[in-house]
Amino acid sequence: RSPSRHQQPPREMASSSSGSMLVGNELSDEEQQWMAQLSDLAKAEGLTIETRFLLASYVIVAKGDMKKALKRVRNYNKVVEQFKFNELTEEQTTAWLKKNMGNLVIRIGQDKNGYEGYGFWLGALDPKVVETEMDERLCVRAVGDNMRTLTPNIAAVRKGACLLTDLTGVGWANLSVSLEKKMSSVYQDSYPFKMKKVYIVNPPSFFFAILKLASLFIKQKLIDRFCPVKAEALSEHFDTSSIPPRHGGTMSEDFWGAREMLLKQHHASVAEMEVTKGHGELRGVVSM
Repeated sequence: RSPSRHQQPPREMASSSSGSMLVGNELSDEEQQWMAQLSDLAKAEGLTIETRFLLASYVIVAKGDMKKALKRVRNYNKVVEQFKFNELTEEQTTAWLKKNMGNLVIRIGQDKNGYEGYGFWLGALDPKVVETEMDERLCVRAVGDNMRTLTPNIAAVRKGACLLTDLTGVGWANLSVSLEKKMSSVYQDSYPFKMKKVYIVNPPSFFFAILKLASLFIKQKLIDRFCPVKAEALSEHFDTSSIPPRHGGTMSEDFWGAREMLLKQHHASVAEMEVTKGHGELRGVVSM
């Protein structure tokens, strides 16, 4: 993106070694050095890193390990190209998600570790709604947009995120290896964020069979972060105000309103970092 296209968001500012930054988007000198290294390595391979925010996220998630960071860049480039993210808009994917999977998504607050998160009810998933190539592209792009709600600023990238998966009433008809594999291509060693915890609510008797199925496309490292829990025990991990009413809490915030707010925060962080002087030249831009 051209810096002239962005106006600096009217939010409180904080100083850092990289100049004036939005609170939560400060970068250390070491992180900026990592960014410069990764930018050069990506450029040498002809890879695209869409924004400075994404560049910073890659190196922070990888803790400066260029091999790990480049692996994510390569994988995310493949996803963007395969599902033609450039040709889709956030508005399109949101409309598709509301129409086809609106009853799946669940608004949750931060857990007691401070991890931002969102939830979904797998028992309401009908894989058959993803029947055309366009459905598939919109579905996978929607996963990418949801990942951005978990990274509204650099501080959230550093902290990590959580996911709540409600398995109440789930059956084999709700599961699709093909669809899950495509969706996992966005969040597993691809889009740069840290999945610190996955709360599995009300796991069924055949949960271990589901885990075995998941192991076909999800790494053991992530599976080890699964935390099976009964709905009535969620208060051990979340404040009551962060738990939705369906699980015995008092969370009143609408999923879609929260999603819109977090995406706006993410876009503000992206825009702010694009106009802030830093290291590394970006090779290309993917419209998000």
